[in-house]
Amino acid sequence: MLGFYKIRYLLLLLTLLAGVYFWPGVQSALVVDNSLTVWFLEDDPALTAYHDFQERFGNDEVVVVMVNDGQTLLTPDYFGTFVNLTNALEAIPDVERVIGPGNTSIPVRELFGITLAPLLTADTNPSDVRDVLAGQPTLRGQLFSRDYKTARFLIVLRALPDFDRRRGEILDRIRTTAGRQLPNKSVFFGGVGIIYAGLNALSRQDFGFFLGVGYLIMFGLFWLIYRKPLLLIYT
Repeated sequence: MLGFYKIRYLLLLLTLLAGVYFWPGVQSALVVDNSLTVWFLEDDPALTAYHDFQERFGNDEVVVVMVNDGQTLLTPDYFGTFVNLTNALEAIPDVERVIGPGNTSIPVRELFGITLAPLLTADTNPSDVRDVLAGQPTLRGQLFSRDYKTARFLIVLRALPDFDRRRGEILDRIRTTAGRQLPNKSVFFGGVGIIYAGLNALSRQDFGFFLGVGYLIMFGLFWLIYRKPLLLIYT
């Protein structure tokens, strides 16, 4: 032990150099991630099968966007907004497609047969929408609540190789786009990805708090035991 004491400053210097060298690894270890892949080894058969499923059928994560109005959503202003919102969301490179009232088509009987026409346009009469959806309760339930005060959009995301790492960035862009198209409106977001992102945010917040409290307790105990500032600084 006496030998170690004699080279204590050399050991301190080596410790500092090791801290600098390993700092990038520490930064990676401090990144909080509650995504599915952190719970499995890379070669786990279950995770491999899941990735095969995504390659064949696409990303299984969807973002649910709910728009609510205390009066009604059956107005020409909302119809035009829903179309613009759908186009803006589908323009995001990471979005595969959007399913919602802004791009839904309905069968229309014409002289030479049946064709498809958009359910909503900026000039659509609200009573026509109500009449059409009254005869298609399943479609209405997918797009609107029973009182037509809430509309639902399903955003299907692309299957990307770095999707887990970019999930937060993609969700932020979706939120920003929806907020730009629906300013001062009641908009809500849901889906597995939203839960993952929320857990990550809460974990980062709690992680910093409890890590700080842990260090305070540790240094407090060192001070109570040794009562020497130099040992505390050295620690």
